[in-house]
Parts: sequence; structure tokens; C-alpha cells
Amino acid sequence: MDRRTFLIGATALSLQSGGACAGKADRVLAYGGVATHLGFFNTPYADSASVARAVKALGARWARDGIPTGQGDSWYDRVYLAARRVHASTETAPATYFSMIGGHPAEPVDETLDVLEPLVRYGIVRVIEGANEWDLNSDEHEGVIQYGPGVLKELREHQEELYAKVHQRFPGVQVAGPTLNPDNAELMGDLSHAMDLGNLHLYFTRLPIDVDGMDGHLRQTRRMTGSRPLIATESNFIIGDGYRYGANREGERAQASG
Repeated sequence: MDRRTFLIGATALSLQSGGACAGKADRVLAYGGVATHLGFFNTPYADSASVARAVKALGARWARDGIPTGQGDSWYDRVYLAARRVHASTETAPATYFSMIGGHPAEPVDETLDVLEPLVRYGIVRVIEGANEWDLNSDEHEGVIQYGPGVLKELREHQEELYAKVHQRFPGVQVAGPTLNPDNAELMGDLSHAMDLGNLHLYFTRLPIDVDGMDGHLRQTRRMTGSRPLIATESNFIIGDGYRYGANREGERAQASG
């Protein structure tokens, strides 16, 4: 997505949502991180050494990315090397850890975990997320897309399988839930048994920030995540006096160039 993305730790969100997870949440993820897009080889993100330097300059303790299945060995070798560069400690900055998207219902969970295994083995990946905005898997970008019960059932089954297999294969790695539009998260209902962390995306369209709207988003998301600590794996800066989907491409290129 051509959007500014962050990984925001659970502490801030737990405090915003009434403190139900405060005290516990600050032991889950450190506050603040960036998306790296390490597989975007046709963009400035392909210069992984520059990306790593920029991440360290920011002091980001966490990064977020996703690695698709079905690529060639040389493609994976390049992405793994890039992730190791971003992860590595420097004289002035500690290690950066990754949250990785764990695929989606249209691809087998085992294949996704096979792809992530080298980075888990190196201690680089510490969180694996459920499907990313699967309810917006369409060319339609305006308004809320409401999918029927069959698609929500498919997503629920994927998350339950992901949770079970991550804990079986990678003890100690946490599983974050899928991200859904808040209306669809409410339709999904309780899925807290299949996640260690709740997950949501927060985008703000104008200043001042709509706190009531954010509270409503949190309440609807809580229908799916229950009392699990929450992280926001995407958020945005507000550009000018408004924000449109896809309007931040120049900003995205600027981020990529460090």
C-alpha cells in the first residue's frame, strides 16, 4: 500500500482503551516502528543497506514486512539478507525485530511458515500476523466492503490454523490477529482464542484527530480481539488538511530513499 505505516506498541493503545492491558502491554512490544517493504525491488527499498541505516537512525526497535510465497531462491536470499541487515545491532542502535504478515486464506499456512522459518531461526521475527486487510481484497477502495459470512468463516479458519501452527513450530513467537475494517471485525466476533495480540490499523483523515471515532474503532475491534493486548501495525501522518487513499506516493518514495 502507498501509505505511511508504523508498528505502534500495545502500551499506548491499551491506555487509550481504558487501561485494561496496561502493565502487561508494555512488556509485549516497544513503542514505535516502521514498515520496510524489503521485497519492493523496483523501488528505493531495494537498497537494503540504506534502509538499514535509516531504520537505525530512527532508533526503530520494530519493523513490519511480509514475504510472499512462490518466489525463487535468489529472491528469498536477497530479502533474508536485507532483513538481517535491518535487524543487526550497531554501535549506536540495538537490534530491530520484525513483525511479519503470516499470509492469507488463499495460500497454505505451511508454505508461509516455511518462508518465514529462516528469519525466525535467526531470532529476527518475533511476531507473525494474521491476514492483512483481507476484507479490502478488491479493486474497490471507497467505502466499507461487507463480505458475507462465508468469507469471514474462511478468515477465521485461517487465523485458527495460523495460531496453532506458529505455536507448534515456533515456540516463543507471538501471533497477532488479522486486520479488518472495524465493522467487519464486529461481524467476525470473538477470535481472541486464536491470537496473542489484537491487531488494527488506525488512519486519521484530518486534524484534530477524531477521538470519538478512534474509540469506536477500538470498541468494534475489541469484539474480535477480546482482552488481548492491542497493537496498531499501520497508522499514518496527516498530510495537509486531509488524507486520501493512494495520495501519499511521493511521501512513500521519500521514506524509501532514507
